[in-house]
Amino acid sequence: MIFDFNTLSILCHLSLDTYYITSKNSDSWIYIITELEIFQINIMTFSTHRILALPDIYEDSEFENHHLKVRCMDGTFILIPE
Repeated sequence: MIFDFNTLSILCHLSLDTYYITSKNSDSWIYIITELEIFQINIMTFSTHRILALPDIYEDSEFENHHLKVRCMDGTFILIPE
């Protein structure tokens, strides 16, 4: 759930099938990261742009060259363009 504390309203409500891990923000997107999925949400409309299934459990991520670089526990990397 993305909540606006200024207006006291819910901007986005997500139903997660796996455990929430973290979130990351870029200029255009909010990334909601769970154990096995990443939700890419438009920062202006708060609509879900896409849901990406991860090949294994999420381990870490960082922004690199306009991409979110995601590392999974099995050693695979995924690049998600901003």
